Amino acid sequence: MRLKQEVAEGTSILVTFLWSTSFILIKFGLSQVPPLDFAAYRYGIASIVLLIGTVFQGNGNVRIAKKDIPLMILMAVAGYAIAQGSQYVGIGLLSTDMTAFLQNMTPVFVLAVSYPIMRERPVKIQLLGLLIVFAGLFTFLHGQPLRGEVTGVFVVLVGSFSWAIYLVLLRTTGVAERIGALRFTAITMSIGSVILLVTGAAEGGSVTMNLDDWLILAWLSLVNTAFAFYLWNVSLKVLTAFEMSVLQNTMLAQIALLSWYFLGEGITLTMGTGMILILSGTCLVQLPELIPRRFGKLGHEVLEDR
Repeated sequence: MRLKQEVAEGTSILVTFLWSTSFILIKFGLSQVPPLDFAAYRYGIASIVLLIGTVFQGNGNVRIAKKDIPLMILMAVAGYAIAQGSQYVGIGLLSTDMTAFLQNMTPVFVLAVSYPIMRERPVKIQLLGLLIVFAGLFTFLHGQPLRGEVTGVFVVLVGSFSWAIYLVLLRTTGVAERIGALRFTAITMSIGSVILLVTGAAEGGSVTMNLDDWLILAWLSLVNTAFAFYLWNVSLKVLTAFEMSVLQNTMLAQIALLSWYFLGEGITLTMGTGMILILSGTCLVQLPELIPRRFGKLGHEVLEDR
């Protein structure tokens, strides 16, 4: 299945909207279900759906190399057990606005992780972007009544850093291409959900869920995870990684509006200014992904001017 450019962009925007609504639904669901258990149930159900999808997709003759097994376990831990678990814990401790904002730091962490792993030196425009991002972080947090939410900020940032590690490994190892994106995601998501389930059980306490909780969980698992993942990967065949990341950055504004409407979470002038700075900074950090593609050799020369 291959989409036209305009359809792919519209599909990607739909996916970002679905993912934005996840923050609101998680906030409601966490009123009854512990964060790690909720995350485990969501990704456990979604991974089962994706595993079933791999059966219908075929590619059963593609074998997983022994060297890829520990790598996939590492990526499952980083991308799901830590990154997604931290997101749920963070949403339980912070407002959805602040959680989404802090998760928007991921491109900055990707840049930090890329250098020791890939030896990719940041160019001047990326360093400028980093300064703007940190200015935005300071502006956003300055004067805000955190009321003990420092723990939540730390948890979300750890999750964002862990997700950056997952993205860099995904980019550099090529394991998803070797065994297929759907199969790779189904397996790593399954491993991550089991780790989350075990961790949640180790914390103790009983989990009681009413009908509303199950409906939220079913929607998050089937629509916002399994279905949205499929649409996102179809769009990736048409749009560039930079174009997808820019569209994904719009989630910050979407989540802010949804939080204001459904949760009554307001946005102060300081928070709004910080959001604008962080969005601008992350765009500058990601800009080198676009310039060479659009301007060819000239683009490379501009970026190499350090």
